[in-house]
Amino acid sequence: MNFIMFILETFFDPMKFIDSLSYMGIGMIGIFIVVGIIVFATLILGAVMTIVENLKANKENGKNSK
Repeated sequence: MNFIMFILETFFDPMKFIDSLSYMGIGMIGIFIVVGIIVFATLILGAVMTIVENLKANKENGKNSK
């Protein structure tokens, strides 16, 4: 039991844990921002590709009708 208390007293400092929470919060905000950018870029690319496919289909339909 004394060994466990020694380990806890030596390696676990609650104030250091509380101080490091701000760094963890900043890191999580950064991760959410990067994921948001990836999702936004994927949505934009999907919309652009849909528009391009529609333009190609309309152009091919116009050639076939003449």
